Amino acid sequence: VFKRHDDNDDYVAWGRSWAGLKDAPSERMLFDEVFDLARLLELRKQYREAAAVYRAAAGKPIGMEMRLNLLRYFAITSCDYLDDAAGAMKEIGGWEKRVNEANHQQMHTLLTAKVYAAVALGDGKAAQAAMDAAGPRRNLAYNEQEIRQGVLARNIENYLRTKDFDTATKLLNEWELDYPAAIWDGFT
Repeated sequence: VFKRHDDNDDYVAWGRSWAGLKDAPSERMLFDEVFDLARLLELRKQYREAAAVYRAAAGKPIGMEMRLNLLRYFAITSCDYLDDAAGAMKEIGGWEKRVNEANHQQMHTLLTAKVYAAVALGDGKAAQAAMDAAGPRRNLAYNEQEIRQGVLARNIENYLRTKDFDTATKLLNEWELDYPAAIWDGFT
């Protein structure tokens, strides 16, 4: 309701209360609401609060893959807006023991967050090791990976051109999750 009526102050107040609840709605709804709230906080230059929203959401009782994706967004926000790659790396390290190492998706998401934080720290060895361990998210032929990345780049450009920055941001973050090497290569 608040978003529809462009009532951002009430939306932020509601969002802070909602993010603090222990119960969680569906994962998709949780991600969408957390993303919208964090983006609004970023637009207000309340970066620490935006990072805290992602961190709190990652602690909710939802699937581990979604929790790790929210942790990844926490790391991105901490590195990009707070210049706190060391704090992001420390938080990621705290999650390493929670992850099922046999679960490829969980490990991939955690390692992608680690690549992002290591690059932001300027730690090339850690970034390269995490990137090598993560690899691409899906096992596709090389030419299919190149096509997929080209499509993502084209779609991101189109969303930027139409000023749909939130969708462009989501696609950019999807590109990084699917292809952590893109972070290292500077494509994202």
